[in-house]
Amino acid sequence: DWSSDVCSSDLLWGITVTFFVPVTVALVVNHSPAIWSNGISYLGTKVDSFPWVALGECGTAIFILLATSRWPSRPELNLAKQLMRGVAVCLVCIAATPYTINSVFNWVHMAFGVISALTQFALLYELMKRKFLPMPTWPAVALGGGIVSALSLPDWDIHSMLIGEIVMEIGVAISLAQIGRAHV
Repeated sequence: DWSSDVCSSDLLWGITVTFFVPVTVALVVNHSPAIWSNGISYLGTKVDSFPWVALGECGTAIFILLATSRWPSRPELNLAKQLMRGVAVCLVCIAATPYTINSVFNWVHMAFGVISALTQFALLYELMKRKFLPMPTWPAVALGGGIVSALSLPDWDIHSMLIGEIVMEIGVAISLAQIGRAHV
């Protein structure tokens, strides 16, 4: 069973830890009120918190690549692997495009953020469709967080980007952690 191999390697938990621990440290280092409306990306624009955010996003990308390289070559996993790898690429691109440099960086940064979110939703859908997730509860939580984040994009006057991002990523992380439970 492929799912027990993935879970026994703890790579999926590595993805979670490499994202949330550095981002939490960045939040402690730089806890400006602007974080609520600008989200994790705000932390990537400040000298004191950028290294932590970059470590979290790039470290997570590495763990995603490690995790997917250990998945067996099975046709029903190909799309999920490619979607996970797409998220890894988006994370590095998000870290490399601080939105405060200029409007081009801002649009590129937002585009990669939206692509990353949509790719994660496609991944969760694929995993549910293939019955690799036992129930849709956590994907629904991720979707709720994604909606809050989307409504918090510029000019919408909803200042809950950080909360939406955290809720979405918790939903995704717990969904990925449940892969093994569906097939053990």
